[in-house]
Amino acid sequence: MATLTLYEIQNARISAGASPLEQAFYSGIMMSELNPMLPFKTVDNGADVFGIEDELPGAEPRLFNEANDDSLGTVRTESEVTKIYGKDIKTDIALINRFGMDRHLVQVNLYIKALRLRIERDFIKGGTVGERAAAEFDGLEKRLTVGSSQCIANASGSGGALSLDKLDDLLRAVDVPATDKILVMGQKMAQRLGQTVRNGSVAGSIDQRMDEFGRQAEYYNSVKIVKTDVDNKNVAIQGFTEANNTTSIYCAALGEGLVSCIQGRAMNENREMQDGLVVYDVGESDSTPHFITRMNWDVGMAIKNKRAAARLFNVTDAPAVA
Repeated sequence: MATLTLYEIQNARISAGASPLEQAFYSGIMMSELNPMLPFKTVDNGADVFGIEDELPGAEPRLFNEANDDSLGTVRTESEVTKIYGKDIKTDIALINRFGMDRHLVQVNLYIKALRLRIERDFIKGGTVGERAAAEFDGLEKRLTVGSSQCIANASGSGGALSLDKLDDLLRAVDVPATDKILVMGQKMAQRLGQTVRNGSVAGSIDQRMDEFGRQAEYYNSVKIVKTDVDNKNVAIQGFTEANNTTSIYCAALGEGLVSCIQGRAMNENREMQDGLVVYDVGESDSTPHFITRMNWDVGMAIKNKRAAARLFNVTDAPAVA
């Protein structure tokens, strides 16, 4: 299956005649700097099985009459599964009788906002802590653990102000051109980075221009800066909440064979299997006095190249240094 960004999926669904309800879900989920950029691949049976580069073969030159090097690269087989996102959105019929369907639409819109924030949160921090961690797909924090080769210390000990030298190391750790990767950080961290252009002793290289969605965006050394929001519980996704009141910055290359999301299929209101997000009105419940809108979306995430993502950790809330 082809890998499409959420923005491309939305456009394809609209062209295919998506209902106003489905269009509202896609529009709401993409009110984010990160979500529209996420690439999704539709998979069968809720799982994606793929090979990931483990070790390169030899590439030695040979002398005349010498045998060719017959070493082979090694590829490790990995798999990722989707997790179940969605719910039945219910409104008491008595409220609809008094205030009309607008009362139900309020609940629908609240859930759309919560889902948008939750997907963004889980892409960064999914599966890290708590008894419900197994219900989430694993995010970048879970995959790029302290001590791994793609996790870079900004400072030793209890952390320190963002080092632009270490930030450059983070960019180099992701092996694609600058225009094909993004820097993902919290809003306060982005503010700290932006302050470097006003500090002559640091002089960070930041510029602003229109991105692929026609929005004004900031770039550091030609790499787009993507800021995360709060989660569905109003907690900053990338706040200074890691050890010793620090945060992490992530660099990722999005796309097939790199960092991507996966999605399954669900049955729509016509009892047909549909790729990705499915939402429709069920109508009035037979057992309780509620009007129901049902939404299903099986979602997962995969890193298919070991140099497609990296993490800079141990960053404190302080003005950046060179």
